[in-house]
Amino acid sequence: MHYGRYRSDKEMTVVKETETKIVMQDGFAKPKVLNGVMVITPQMAVTVTPRIAEELFEFNKNIRTLRSGTIKYYAEQMKKGNWILNGAAIIFDEKSNLVDGQHRLRACVESGVSFRTFIVCGGSEVGQDLGDPRTLKMLLESIGVKHVSVVSAAVNVIYGKKNSPDSIGWIITRGPKHNRGDKVPRASIQELLSFYQIHAEAFNRSAALCRNVKPSGLIGPGLLASLHYLFAERNPGVAALFVKALFGDLAVDPGDPVAQLRARLLKELPKNASKSSKEMRAALIIKAWNLWCRGERTKFLKWAASGPKPEPFPEIESPQS
Repeated sequence: MHYGRYRSDKEMTVVKETETKIVMQDGFAKPKVLNGVMVITPQMAVTVTPRIAEELFEFNKNIRTLRSGTIKYYAEQMKKGNWILNGAAIIFDEKSNLVDGQHRLRACVESGVSFRTFIVCGGSEVGQDLGDPRTLKMLLESIGVKHVSVVSAAVNVIYGKKNSPDSIGWIITRGPKHNRGDKVPRASIQELLSFYQIHAEAFNRSAALCRNVKPSGLIGPGLLASLHYLFAERNPGVAALFVKALFGDLAVDPGDPVAQLRARLLKELPKNASKSSKEMRAALIIKAWNLWCRGERTKFLKWAASGPKPEPFPEIESPQS
């Protein structure tokens, strides 16, 4: 395959001399087709086919290792038809190098499914993942998402969970970087935004239900929204009732696991009370959920993370029919 690269002070052009010719050129306000050649302007929405994705990926000069789990997940979403056009772009720098979008392009190739995306030319590699002052919260706010603090926290947690199901590091993941040794993927802001767009309805529902924790300080709304999201995947109706019971909006007797969970968390509200870790709280909430799903009662709720008989981090169960 032959490539022709042409540069001037005013324009950057990459021409691939294949059956499908692709030109990336600065300076056009609208998409154009010239003599059967598609012109990709500095920013425009296009349909990327698996063949085009493979060709565009050859401009990848980024040495970062691709995450197979992320590619697999994106490919699955494309096959299911869940991938939608959003603000996340495939970005090429001023030297025509691919600097952002590698995982999406590889997922397109592996899934064999075309997808719509924006393509931006003349971007900078510096800033896509490292120096960009934008945060996921700011991006979500800019597109009108409500309860952005809760939504952005939940997106980070659930992204880590979906891309690293065998690790518990997802519980304390915060932003593109995480502070735990577990192998939780480091996601770019663009990847997190794409992930939100695919599952926007579920994230918005969880955030709306969990944003006003009662009483205030009982548990972080971001963590609760994340767990509600996972519970709702099993049964949305039961998950909503669980949260209402935790907030005290649904009457339960003292032996109910949610009553025990609420009592345990209420003890930590005083300023001088010792606070359990985020990991411990998540484990207790999941254990209470599992007992709730089984219809079992309990006199106390605990999780032994260490000691002579340490327990594994609990798996989330589904309600019994």
